[in-house]
Amino acid sequence: MDENPVDEVSVGSVDAQQLLQIATSSDNATKSRQQLETSISTNSANNEQEEGVTSNRSKSDYTSLGLAFKIIEETKQFYKNYAHDLGFSMRDMGTVKRSTKCQPTKTTRYARYCCSKEGYKTTNKSNPKNKGSIDVKAYPRVVPDTRVGCPAIIKFRYDIKKDEWLLDKWITKHNHDLLPPKFKHVLRSNKGISEMHAMVAKVHADRGVSLRQSYELFTTTSGARLNVPFTPHDLKNYITGTR
Repeated sequence: MDENPVDEVSVGSVDAQQLLQIATSSDNATKSRQQLETSISTNSANNEQEEGVTSNRSKSDYTSLGLAFKIIEETKQFYKNYAHDLGFSMRDMGTVKRSTKCQPTKTTRYARYCCSKEGYKTTNKSNPKNKGSIDVKAYPRVVPDTRVGCPAIIKFRYDIKKDEWLLDKWITKHNHDLLPPKFKHVLRSNKGISEMHAMVAKVHADRGVSLRQSYELFTTTSGARLNVPFTPHDLKNYITGTR
């Protein structure tokens, strides 16, 4: 089963291997910056054309894959990929343990995942802006309403005889709008800086390459901005946190 629904695309003269070569080159920082600027300039037009054009699978494409998995981690990755392609963020609802006559010890039998907008949030308690003063009025914390009772959910059942995780329940309907392709890279459940990106970004930062140039290079080698699983702000926070 294909666990990565979005194909990796190499654009122009820069590929994933050259990305690391540019970052770890023994040349000085000036030459590295020149290489980055040249690569970004050469491929900027291609990036604009690729935005929003990355191959996306539909619900029917996923249901035709054969929903049987050997390990529980594959079920989560499956729904995460599905959620990313359709434009919503998923949440892990945890597992359910059960015992049987043949197997009295409780083992994990069900795995459940849902849309991040499933359910409703309870009202947060009021918090004073200044706890040290009794004269300060307590103001409620303003939190965006991120849960709207979305019914989308998927459940997998472990079949002991087949030693496989099988689809048990799948509700695909959402009660809210899904994100368009150009915003999919900001979905929370799919955001994250990989070890490869982290290593390159650190080398760039040490050599004086700006975060903007690093991010643009990641965009170039991925084929489009929506293929980069983090935002420029995420990259900035990561670099700042490692210093």
